[in-house]
Amino acid sequence: MISSVLWDISLGIISGVISSVIVSKVFLIYGDNQKQLEILETNINKIDFIHGELSAMKKVTEVFHDQEIDMRSRANPYEGASDEEILSSQEMTDDLQKKILAMLKKDIDKINVELNHIFCVNQEARVVINSYSDYIRGIKKMKACTFAAYNEIDELWNRADRQFEKYARSNKKRLIKQILTDRFLIILCIIILLIIVTAAITQILGI
Repeated sequence: MISSVLWDISLGIISGVISSVIVSKVFLIYGDNQKQLEILETNINKIDFIHGELSAMKKVTEVFHDQEIDMRSRANPYEGASDEEILSSQEMTDDLQKKILAMLKKDIDKINVELNHIFCVNQEARVVINSYSDYIRGIKKMKACTFAAYNEIDELWNRADRQFEKYARSNKKRLIKQILTDRFLIILCIIILLIIVTAAITQILGI
């Protein structure tokens, strides 16, 4: 009788310890998952700022282009600027954009280092990082602030943005999958199951 009580107590203690380990492991996986998402969001927000600057530069280029077409299309030449004035204004705009682009490239280099030093707990995060790395490489390859260059950058940004949105939407499913496929948790659950089966058998047999 006493041995049976001691046995039940032992099983209860062991089950409790294993259960607490399981809960701790689940919270650890959850914490790592959330930390991964937060780190990605922080770095992506920095890249988003850079993209905002480039979008503003693209808008300036579009406005200047429209103004140039308007000036050249006026019937009265005195209403518009001369070719020399238009060219001078364009050169000033291009020079300013090149200087801004050079500064943005320095900033994006720092972000790229941080981005590629992120420790990935899953393959999906690496896919997101690679897509933003492609965007960063696109910026670093820009030599002139042309419509073609801006459009190429926008395409790379949209692709990376879609990858991150997909990653963020599937975060819960990914977390559940990580928990269910964790080998350590599987082993602990099997041990708990064996303890329950053992306890049931001892109760049935009256051992």
